Amino acid sequence: MEMYLVIRKLRRSVIRAGSILMLAVAIKVFLILVAFLLPFNILSVLGLNSGDHSSLSQGVPELWLSLLALVFGTLIIVISIASENTPKLIDLFIGDPRGRLYIWLITLSSLENIYLQLLSSHTAPVVSNLIFINHFVLLPCAVLLAIPYTFYILNSTKSANVIKHIYHENARALKSSKDSIGTAREISKNHQILFETINQLHDLLQYIQFREPKGDIIHRMGMSLRLYLEVKRTFPDSFFELNNAIKRDVSFRTLGDKYVQIEKDHTFYEQKVLRVLDSTYLLLIKDGHYELASLCGNELFETGKIAVQVGDQPVISAVIIHFNTMLRYGINQGLKAKEIRNIYNAIFHYSQLIHFFIERNEQPRIIQCCQYFAFYAREVGKLSNMEPLFLFLIKEITWELQRILISLHTAEFPRSGQKAIVLLFTKLRFLDRKKHPHSVPSHYSGVRLVQLALCLHYFRKGEEEFNQLILETMFADLVGLSVMQKKELITHDFELMEKETEDFWEETDQGNRNIFYTPNKDQIPEFSLYAFAKLDRDYANAKLLTT
Repeated sequence: MEMYLVIRKLRRSVIRAGSILMLAVAIKVFLILVAFLLPFNILSVLGLNSGDHSSLSQGVPELWLSLLALVFGTLIIVISIASENTPKLIDLFIGDPRGRLYIWLITLSSLENIYLQLLSSHTAPVVSNLIFINHFVLLPCAVLLAIPYTFYILNSTKSANVIKHIYHENARALKSSKDSIGTAREISKNHQILFETINQLHDLLQYIQFREPKGDIIHRMGMSLRLYLEVKRTFPDSFFELNNAIKRDVSFRTLGDKYVQIEKDHTFYEQKVLRVLDSTYLLLIKDGHYELASLCGNELFETGKIAVQVGDQPVISAVIIHFNTMLRYGINQGLKAKEIRNIYNAIFHYSQLIHFFIERNEQPRIIQCCQYFAFYAREVGKLSNMEPLFLFLIKEITWELQRILISLHTAEFPRSGQKAIVLLFTKLRFLDRKKHPHSVPSHYSGVRLVQLALCLHYFRKGEEEFNQLILETMFADLVGLSVMQKKELITHDFELMEKETEDFWEETDQGNRNIFYTPNKDQIPEFSLYAFAKLDRDYANAKLLTT
């Protein structure tokens, strides 16, 4: 295996050393050998006067030079215009092997024709054959290829093709790192390519105006990170050392205190891409690109899934941190723009990650993320006093916690863990009692409908302990009301729940799901008797204590 890697490395070194120019020279040498080895004079076979080469060569040098000027002129004009909206385009064309091969063949053929003028008086068969190949084979082919080459250049300037080219360059660097023995020079070069391609995609995102290529860029960045996570284990330890190519990158200049930890966790590339996704998300929400911002959250979720599948704990932690960062960005921007759509989408993708944790039985991560959910619910609850739009987010976060609890119960998650999350669920109190002394917090925020839906699920499953915890909190929120008023209020909530349908009458970014719908409506009559009996017992016990 080691010998195989050595051979692979030597072969790549030879390919790198042999540039496109050398390939073009090799092609010309081969054609000269063909002309020399042919046992007959091609011009004589075709009935042409092989003794008068000068008449056959009149105007040919001008044709070659005109063709070269046409190709170069087209290339320069097209790239100059396209580069105004697509930076780094010149670098891409300089590195394009097919275009460079075509130009070098035209240049070498023009140079060959100059020397053929000096040999026009010779009648040797090799000279006649060279003139035939240069004048009647290469020149017509080059002229015919000029038009397809122009279309090829124009097609390559399309944003989708530029993005695809950058991504493939990034993927090649990852695959090269996977197959590499790991010399310091080669590793540094791959680091530079990986970072440059991600920076190029980030720059393109700010220059391109259309949504489709913007979405493609975000998706490609996520694909690059997931490909990296899949092949990461095959890299040598030396690959994760932070060399100058990494430390000089703009994303790492402010992370000097974290260099040791990043090197220890092997997460330099993840930190790079995730920070770029964060900054991209912030720019998009400021510009009001809700769908594209939501795509950033989806790419973060997909990355978290791969990190869980490969068991990379530092990356899982990083994904959770960056989800929290996106939520904070969305909350801050939501206050400024009075728009909650970005936060709503981020919560949805965050909850998707938690549900994947449930599938993989990542118990500590589930509790950790639910604690973050509860924290941001309290934050949003405080801000709802200033911005009423945030009240909907309170309902949304509570509903996501409800879904998580139902999934945990279905998956037979350890009871202690379920109880810990139920307690988080019950402690979500949102209104400032000093500002709203006569209001009913859960009713005002709509949370109680979600709480009752969870109670109906637990009631169907016979989970009395969890129901007791939720009902105690619910009744505590109704402080100041009489027993009859509490019963009337809860009865009214049940009536609302019975009218709710599975589909909402408006479309949102996640479809038309109705967060107040419950499939357990048939449990309402029996559960209401159960809840009211508890309410009567609590009232009787409280009255007994006061006397």
